[in-house]
Amino acid sequence: RPVHHDNSFNEEEWRVIFADRLTERMVTKGISQQALADYTGLGKGSINNYVNGKATPSGYALTKIARALDCTVMDLMN
Repeated sequence: RPVHHDNSFNEEEWRVIFADRLTERMVTKGISQQALADYTGLGKGSINNYVNGKATPSGYALTKIARALDCTVMDLMN
């Protein structure tokens, strides 16, 4: 991965980081993509895109995901 001296990431890099954190949290909690979709009210296709690093969640979706996974938004972003 490229080194960012200003701690900034482009959108693609952020999607990959978020996908890793999201997957890690889902595995730890034992929550499937379908269950996360059900808990958040988001579409399973959207959850799948987030897990696979194909899409970036909105702030609203990110908040719902964090709440469903019993973590903070920052836990999913760092």
